[in-house]
Amino acid sequence: LTLGPRTRGMAFATGVGYVCSAALHDVPWPTVRWEQAALGMDFVGISAGMAGHIASWETSPWIPLLAASNTAAMAAALATAWSQRQDILTFARGPWVRSGKLQLLLLFAAQLRGMHRLSPLIFTLVGMPGAMLYFRRYGAFDAKTTGPLPVVEGIWSPHEWYHVMVLALHLAQLSEMSFVEGLSSQQMRQ
Repeated sequence: LTLGPRTRGMAFATGVGYVCSAALHDVPWPTVRWEQAALGMDFVGISAGMAGHIASWETSPWIPLLAASNTAAMAAALATAWSQRQDILTFARGPWVRSGKLQLLLLFAAQLRGMHRLSPLIFTLVGMPGAMLYFRRYGAFDAKTTGPLPVVEGIWSPHEWYHVMVLALHLAQLSEMSFVEGLSSQQMRQ
């Protein structure tokens, strides 16, 4: 892997999302209120991670600025809802869905412009919506069924399968960014 600045930035952005998710799922929060704050941070971390990926792919400053502004607006809305003691999951259904769709659209646009190889592009353009649909149908808190993949009660759920799917997508994105940066450095030497 070529670990140029864009690949390192993408890896950092990916890490931000994973840290925020781990803070929600792996920390035994002492009260429901603080768990609600962690849930809001998880939403913001996912959006910020996507904004970082967008910034890594884009050469224009405008799309990353829009993605960062989208994340900031969602963070402000979630912080306001939390300060007013609203249920974050219920509140986030509206803003998170709209904000998440915008981030996905911006990410897809950035990847279409930035990826050079067809197979990673197709994998991410099909895999991300597929993973999101899988999560919404089987991994969300109000899912009606556990889905087609094996589940071990209390240990491995559809939510963990979703994280495996997203990890595969992130590895493909990082590999492609490394490839793109390797091409750029070769072109600069010639």
